[in-house]
Amino acid sequence: MCPEGKIPSLASGNHELWGLFNLMLPGLTRESGYDYSAIQVVFDIQGIEQARRPAILRRIVALIDVLDKAKRERRANAS
Repeated sequence: MCPEGKIPSLASGNHELWGLFNLMLPGLTRESGYDYSAIQVVFDIQGIEQARRPAILRRIVALIDVLDKAKRERRANAS
């Protein structure tokens, strides 16, 4: 579990979120940061309704925040 509580568990209610994030991740990560257009592409391809997108986006951004923080910490510890 994420120490900040931002990463959802793999409980059945979170399968959609993790499935979407799994599809987004290859296009999302870049050497110098993140390409947020990958989120839009996956939403469009998967047919996620406009009304549901803001709630899912908030959760995706929270995941990205945690990953980014972990990446920065690893870089700092490697120095």
